[in-house]
Amino acid sequence: MIEAANEYIFLGYPVFPCAENDKTPLTKNGCKNATVDPDKVKKFWFDNPSANIGLECTGLIVIDVDGADNPYHQKFKDFACPKQQTPGGGTHYVMKRPFDRGYKNSVGKLAEHVDVRTNGGYIIVAPSQCNCKAYRWDTPLIKKTDLPDVPDWLKAELDALDEKTVTWDEVHEMQRMINTDNSTTARAMAYIASIPGETEGMRNDTAFRVAAKLRNDFALNEQDALDIFAEWNATNNPPLPEKEMLSVFKSAGRNAQKQKGCLLNSMPVDKQVDDDGFDFDNFLDRSRKASIKKPNKKDPLEPMPGIVKEIIDYLNRSSIKHQPDFAEAISIAFVGALLGRKVCDPMNCRTNLFFLGVLEAGEGKTQFQTPLNRLIMAAGCKQLLAPNRYTSDTALIRGLEHNGVLFWYPEEFGKELEKIKGSKNSPHLTGILDELLQFYSAAGGVYQGKAYAEKKFNIDPIPNPHLCLFGTTCPVSIENAFNYQSVTNGLLPRFILIRGNDNPEKNAHPDLITPPDEALVNVVNDLYTWKPASGNLVDVYGGSENPLPPPLIVPISGRAKMKFDIASDEEKKRANEDDIAGALWKRWSENARRLAVIYAVSSHGGIDGAEVDETAATWALRYACEAIERMAEMAHDHLADSYGDQVRNRLYRAIKRYGAKAKGGWVTRTVIARSLKMDKQELNRALESLQDQGRIEVGESAPKKCRPTQLFRVKI
Repeated sequence: MIEAANEYIFLGYPVFPCAENDKTPLTKNGCKNATVDPDKVKKFWFDNPSANIGLECTGLIVIDVDGADNPYHQKFKDFACPKQQTPGGGTHYVMKRPFDRGYKNSVGKLAEHVDVRTNGGYIIVAPSQCNCKAYRWDTPLIKKTDLPDVPDWLKAELDALDEKTVTWDEVHEMQRMINTDNSTTARAMAYIASIPGETEGMRNDTAFRVAAKLRNDFALNEQDALDIFAEWNATNNPPLPEKEMLSVFKSAGRNAQKQKGCLLNSMPVDKQVDDDGFDFDNFLDRSRKASIKKPNKKDPLEPMPGIVKEIIDYLNRSSIKHQPDFAEAISIAFVGALLGRKVCDPMNCRTNLFFLGVLEAGEGKTQFQTPLNRLIMAAGCKQLLAPNRYTSDTALIRGLEHNGVLFWYPEEFGKELEKIKGSKNSPHLTGILDELLQFYSAAGGVYQGKAYAEKKFNIDPIPNPHLCLFGTTCPVSIENAFNYQSVTNGLLPRFILIRGNDNPEKNAHPDLITPPDEALVNVVNDLYTWKPASGNLVDVYGGSENPLPPPLIVPISGRAKMKFDIASDEEKKRANEDDIAGALWKRWSENARRLAVIYAVSSHGGIDGAEVDETAATWALRYACEAIERMAEMAHDHLADSYGDQVRNRLYRAIKRYGAKAKGGWVTRTVIARSLKMDKQELNRALESLQDQGRIEVGESAPKKCRPTQLFRVKI
């Protein structure tokens, strides 16, 4: 069996052991433990020499037709693809999965006794046996990259089984039905059809909510409500078992919390928002505005689950001051580096991300360096670590030329960004920022480098250079970095801005000594050592003549693709509304796509079988959206193209800050002067300029015995 297993991984197919003469996986996580690593495969079958071979179906569409006399075989009569005979007389037809579809595993839904196996599923392959009968290939399996595409007729049938990607025509038709059909049942069906199915974990909570809306909020009779609820349950992955579904349905009917029929007549349905935050404007009309509406501050975004969450928990245990947002951003950047040159989405978006953490001095900006470095060393991936500081752009380029992938955690990076505005700065220092701009975009292509007069100084092109960066800075440094050019056509829009807590809680019992858990170390090591099927990346980039191994493409589901399409349209519209904020929005969907790939791998627990689903897309778009809003707010407050602009902005912020605490928002000249320590002439000029710009207004107090005092406040 070991020889056959090695043949499969040579062709690019991840495998794992299953019980002898059976289909039951022998690995802890089933097909999630499938691998193309020869060493792991060797260990699998060394421990279980007679184990059957399970082939994980990520990137594949396998149609499993049961029975030799099944009429569905006729559809493949003239289609050339690998075909495997099963012990029961059926056939496996193997094809390449389309990257733009969200197909799922199914049993008997495509046709009677016809199953679909794809991402997250597996099949048993020859020479394995079940019931003492062997599998055999009638048409041999070929390299994964050479498989034929799904034929159009089959794609049309699979589309009907997809997670019902909503087209704009369908959305508009749904809206038309709500507005014109007075049937309560029709209105309820349109409402529930807009609530996507869930995976295990969130499935029961959402099911209870759906059942409650049908039975209570729409006041349907029990049979109609159950019919609609059963139809919605079929969209879950996997659906609730019938017994459990009925239990949830009955429980929802007993626990009504709102007035019966509360969704019927209180307002037009197409503008309705219920107590749970269900917004018809968002789910039915799918308007661009609603799709990216400002997040509710009372509903904070949950941390990225899976591997990233495990690293976050480890860093938080090791921290002295509680800075969870910093811990999450660092963990995402680090996992992005672990995935460097290994994965991408169908749009060739890689996982290289630039984060900028803003926090006052002494509040824990660098406290995560030591525990993270400890994890990196324990997992054997110290090659990823970049130096704390680069003295020139050439040093940074050489580092990526040598390693290919780097994780950089520089301190006080805001001081580097301040050089964006400095015309008198040394070219070798400002050059680092220019190269960061290049590396951000070159991760999916080739970095060409700079040409020198003397050829000996030239650097060879670097394929897919992958730099993940988490820089820290004090607020004043990043504030001074904002100018019109840096925001509208520079490096800053590419950063994901994280704002730390300036008054953090202290960790009562920080664990500064205990090494990271062995399980976490193994997970990180697995990501670091994972290789595409074509071979060793380090050897290839180190000068081997082997071709560049292609990354594994993490597929995107239909609903996730729809989310990104909406975001892309919205960012184009926003880019034309405001020069400053518009420039920042241009990177929204791009950064979100990169985040979504990391989310998919992290939540899945590994690379093989990961998929960007609707949950990953929603989380990534919101995370990137909140970062843009923080950056836009800071840019509007601190944008300055000259020293005079900086002075006026500082003065404006002081008036705004002290005015928030004063009656009517009025602040005296004395309070302003003391807070900013400005000389009288400079203060007077800045105040006059702000007044001319219409940013502040001037008033006077009216004391009875002394002369009036001049007052200032931000213009309302």
